[in-house]
Amino acid sequence: STHSIMSLLVKAGYACTLFHDEMVRNVQPRYIQLDEIWAFLHAKENQVPFCKNPPPEAGDIWTWTAIETETKLLISWMVSCDRGPESTLDFASDLESRTVGDFDLTSDQMTNYWPAIRTVFADRSINYAQVKKRYGAKWHERTPHEGKGWRQYSPPRTIKEMSKIRRMGHFEEEDIGNAYVERMNLTIRMLNRRFTRLTNAFSKKAENHHHHMALLSVCYNFCRPHMALGDLVTPAMASGLDNQVRGFDWLIELIDNSGWEDMMDQINVQVS
Repeated sequence: STHSIMSLLVKAGYACTLFHDEMVRNVQPRYIQLDEIWAFLHAKENQVPFCKNPPPEAGDIWTWTAIETETKLLISWMVSCDRGPESTLDFASDLESRTVGDFDLTSDQMTNYWPAIRTVFADRSINYAQVKKRYGAKWHERTPHEGKGWRQYSPPRTIKEMSKIRRMGHFEEEDIGNAYVERMNLTIRMLNRRFTRLTNAFSKKAENHHHHMALLSVCYNFCRPHMALGDLVTPAMASGLDNQVRGFDWLIELIDNSGWEDMMDQINVQVS
């Protein structure tokens, strides 16, 4: 039944949140890329005013991700209903708490990143840069006999080559980019049904959106070998956090024995 499946998802989400928070620590990365993935909760933002009794968080919902480009490890992630300064600061603080040493950090051109990174990493010698892209409108030219058309379900085209802005430290220009985290966005959309576009599989509750992402993060880091790393190598193994590929028997045991019920008050799954 739907109730049974959702109860299992909640249990798995709490357990995986605990496990990720405990295990993905003291990571020594070389290159990290940041991004945010858009989805919607209950209804799209422009349709919320027409909904009957929508939840307070209905509308746009964002999942922040930080990936280490060499090991493909999903170091940090966060679900938020906005991309404001407070949410950006929370995400940057979580990333800082999970990493050690110096590394190169790249994000997109969102203006809130730079103040947050500058504040959180003030005492660490990291290199930080932003990738700025100029996009065209979704209105585009088709063939001469078709006239103009609206790219309703396609992203806007880049009409100018991206620029790279150094913010902190010495950053080699060839190392500045966000291609790996953009590819990670596609992986998340393929693995997490709630991110699939043009379907009715979107999340109805923010907590369930978080729980599904928590389950995905553990499966991705510890259970799923990554093609770019070679045969039978997971991102956790490449990062030195684990020494073997974990199976679903291990995952089920983790969920059953995590003791999440006794620690619910310590687990914050509220969307910021």
